[in-house]
Amino acid sequence: MDPQLATLATDLLRTAGNNTLGFVEARIKEARTKKTVEEVNLVYTELVNGLLKDKQDIERIAYQYQDLYESVTISDEDIDYLQNTLKSILDLLSDFIPEAEKNAESIEMIIKLLNKDTLKTMQLLGFNYKEAIGRPLTNLVASMIESKMPQKIKSKSKKK
Repeated sequence: MDPQLATLATDLLRTAGNNTLGFVEARIKEARTKKTVEEVNLVYTELVNGLLKDKQDIERIAYQYQDLYESVTISDEDIDYLQNTLKSILDLLSDFIPEAEKNAESIEMIIKLLNKDTLKTMQLLGFNYKEAIGRPLTNLVASMIESKMPQKIKSKSKKK
């Protein structure tokens, strides 16, 4: 399990267990035993403040879960845009690759993998498209750019 997910799950369980029905009932019973209005008010204030803090914590956890979900999920519109853009990029990059005709079949296979049904199904199975597609594509572009650079520039950029 992802360490960030494990932390969120732990935080959620801890927060959800803080003010259970039994705890709230016990605090209300405690308030009823108090003699002065100030003491009763203090118990209720502590209870309400605790509940409000837990609500804020649960909302924070929910937003963090949402951020994690959105980081590995892609909309249909984004998939269409991605497919069209990557097709153009791969076509352009194939001009730089020796034996481009030989690679045309591989490029077409990659583009076919980038359709809505395939990506959505793969996401449901835990596929991380950013890692699987984004990282190799970044490395491919970087290596192609470096291969076209004059030797002087290459040696300067590697020293940094």
